Amino acid sequence: MTWSYSSQRTFARCQRQWFYSNFAAQPRVKDPMRRRALYYGQLNTISAWRGRLVDTVISSYVVPSLSDPLSEEPMQLQDGLRIARRLFDEQRAYACHNRAATTEVTISKEGEKFALLFENEYQAPPSEDDFDNAWIEVETSLANFWESDAIWSVLNEATGLISQPRSISFELANGTKGVAFPDLIAFFADKPPTIIDWKVHANAGNNARRQLAVYALALSMCSKAHFDFPPDWKRPAIEIKLIEAQLLLDRLTHYELDDEDIAEVETFIASSAYEMECLAEGKKFTELDMGDFRTAHDGTACEVCVYQAICTEAVQ
Repeated sequence: MTWSYSSQRTFARCQRQWFYSNFAAQPRVKDPMRRRALYYGQLNTISAWRGRLVDTVISSYVVPSLSDPLSEEPMQLQDGLRIARRLFDEQRAYACHNRAATTEVTISKEGEKFALLFENEYQAPPSEDDFDNAWIEVETSLANFWESDAIWSVLNEATGLISQPRSISFELANGTKGVAFPDLIAFFADKPPTIIDWKVHANAGNNARRQLAVYALALSMCSKAHFDFPPDWKRPAIEIKLIEAQLLLDRLTHYELDDEDIAEVETFIASSAYEMECLAEGKKFTELDMGDFRTAHDGTACEVCVYQAICTEAVQ
């Protein structure tokens, strides 16, 4: 079992959902249920999809261009919008012609066009207006990103930038493996790193303080540095700068941690990892009993769960 912030949230919401996501879904198996779990796990609501698209443009195109020796100047907004529009159209077309229930492809071979929409599976398909609104929010988010002096100050001053899909591995006291997926880590020559988490939410909702604190602790405990980490990258978690960038709302929130915050996060990780370990017991999928994993108590959680079709069949 590997602990992560997202897997813990899934576990707390519904153990059965955690089982499907972390044990059942596998790309190299013949078991029909496990294959279906793989594809159902790729479903995103149109809102989540457009947020992931914004993150892809920043993480896979903008950030790499800043360290590309062949780039004479930083990528401009119009360049980013052209990439976003291409991805938007390709993924929309793919999602409109494919369903998780019938998909049978090698996801890695599908490339950036691959996308499956929750609404196409369980609700009325998104309307033309839904897609138009989604694109407007993509445009707005990217425009706010490009116009943020604070963000570009971090990007331009950094001596090294690490973005997804790269992860940070760390080890808990009991030997449990942990992994974190910060959206961006910026390293500097003469000051602590900065971690930024991109958000594309229509309202602020819950803040990302704990999530970013987990990322800071993970970086400070990182057990294996990436090849392009600077030599003196190690810093205590309380020194790492944290920024939650709500791009759609054009709002940046800075978080500072103290020793009490770190102690709380350490307890949170340790206690949740222990509960997850007790249920998984280090077993493989074939050794687990799905009946040992509780389903959500709240019916509304089931309504938005990507695995509801498989789960409904399992309990009948």
